[in-house]
Amino acid sequence: AITAGEINTASKMNGEEVKKQVSHMIEFIGQEGSEKVQEIMEQARQAAAEEKGRILTKGMKDLEVQFEQKEKELQTMRKINESREIKDSRLELLRARDELVKELQEDVRALLRQLSADKNKYKTLLKDLTVQCMLKLKEANLGVVVKRDDVSLIESIIPQAQQEYKAKSGQDCTLALSSNRLPTTSSGGVMLETRGSYIRCSNTLDERLELIFENSLPKIRESLFGA
Repeated sequence: AITAGEINTASKMNGEEVKKQVSHMIEFIGQEGSEKVQEIMEQARQAAAEEKGRILTKGMKDLEVQFEQKEKELQTMRKINESREIKDSRLELLRARDELVKELQEDVRALLRQLSADKNKYKTLLKDLTVQCMLKLKEANLGVVVKRDDVSLIESIIPQAQQEYKAKSGQDCTLALSSNRLPTTSSGGVMLETRGSYIRCSNTLDERLELIFENSLPKIRESLFGA
């Protein structure tokens, strides 16, 4: 039979065993909790690292896209500026060439004004220019317009011009000095007009020069500047 002392001893041993088991369970639970916490923290660190990497990757891609856009914009602006500079340079060159042609034209005009210095040659020129206009207009009566300085010269060649016109056309034409005058800035020459000035034929030296320059401008430019 089991004595009371044995029962007390067994009870003490069972109580200590229970405490040990409880202690082991607490330790196990604590260890499990610690490991779980570590696992959760590790997962969180990995997730944070992945999110950071994703954000950085997206940020880098966005920066690359922005950089490419800026680069394209810069290239476009560079091309626009280059095109504008080329256009401005061409315009400047064209302006310089036009100025040179105008200077040449003025030099020739100055030479034309010197023609009147040789009265005999200028008198013959006025007669030829007058006859040309008479043949173009083919009128019976025409007024003659010249510079004030050329009035005496034109009056002296009118009879000769009428005779030459009749010899070439077989018709008569009466010339009379008009009350109109060419401007004092004119290089000379002559203009014929019908009564009332309704029809005119201008054979002034300035207009002949303009006509020559207009027709010869391509050759003049090629001679000055090349093809």
